[in-house]
Amino acid sequence: MKPNKWIVLLLSLLVMASLAGCGTKTSNTDGQNLTVNIGYIKNVAPSYLAKEKGFVEKQFAAKGAKVNWVEFQTGPEEFEALSANHIDFLACGNTPVIVAQAAGIDFKIISLYSSGLKNNVLLLPKDSPIKSIQELKDKKIAVAKGSTSYNLIYRALDQAGLQPSDVKLIQLAPSEAKPAFENGTVDAWGIWEPFISTEQATVGAKILVSGEDLKMPSPNFTVASTKFAKEHPEFVELYLKALDEAVAWQTQNQNEAVDLYAQVLKLDKAIVANIVKNTDFRNDPVSDDYIKEHQKTADTLYDLGGVKNKVEVAKVIDNTFITRAKQETKTN
Repeated sequence: MKPNKWIVLLLSLLVMASLAGCGTKTSNTDGQNLTVNIGYIKNVAPSYLAKEKGFVEKQFAAKGAKVNWVEFQTGPEEFEALSANHIDFLACGNTPVIVAQAAGIDFKIISLYSSGLKNNVLLLPKDSPIKSIQELKDKKIAVAKGSTSYNLIYRALDQAGLQPSDVKLIQLAPSEAKPAFENGTVDAWGIWEPFISTEQATVGAKILVSGEDLKMPSPNFTVASTKFAKEHPEFVELYLKALDEAVAWQTQNQNEAVDLYAQVLKLDKAIVANIVKNTDFRNDPVSDDYIKEHQKTADTLYDLGGVKNKVEVAKVIDNTFITRAKQETKTN
């Protein structure tokens, strides 16, 4: 065979290989052989309800994709997994989001699912003599590292004229903080639901200060890996449609939702009902007001040394997916 024929044959093989590769990529985009990994925290929240009701699986099934749910205790743990490409979606409070952005993790905020005004507090034991934030000086406060409650503590101390160094922050995950709080190892606990309502009901814990008292929303966000969002934008929209379905179902079936949460979370129905009452569940674009509040939180964390790098929060907010998802839902 002449050399030029060898070249033609080689080029033909390369073209065929290239086309085969494109075919595989298209198949993956359609969802064939695609497994979407979703981080979640066991909680009274639309994302967890979507898991329990199978709404996400239903949305993805038509495209041939599978869902793998990965459980975490805190938002920072979720972001560690996302940064390692172990999960594609997560939902958590604002402080872990800011910490992750300051650390250079590549992600997009794709929706707002709660204002978090009443879902973030400083708890005290039933018999605690502490009456004010000033009295926390030199006291031990349990808090999950990098969590939303970190921001609440920083803001509360700042408003009371104290520095973070004036108290002893004990970094404990909720599963570790709960016994420490109940046996008196720590004097206060910065925590969120369902732990707030559970501790109030079971051991008579009392709230020293809440986000509502401080006029400080602690918005909760739905987050997607930037890499996943670029490669599979349609699945980002499908996931948001599933969350919309979860919010709508809970609104229309509140008693049934309380029963479901109580069963899977092993909580008393009265506790769950209280959490549902105190939480404004939604799945919406992030408004300018929330962006401003989120930036204020980021600036406060930077000023108080909570993060080392100053961030512009708007850079990681992308409302295009939720806007399209809602438009398509209305059209259909």
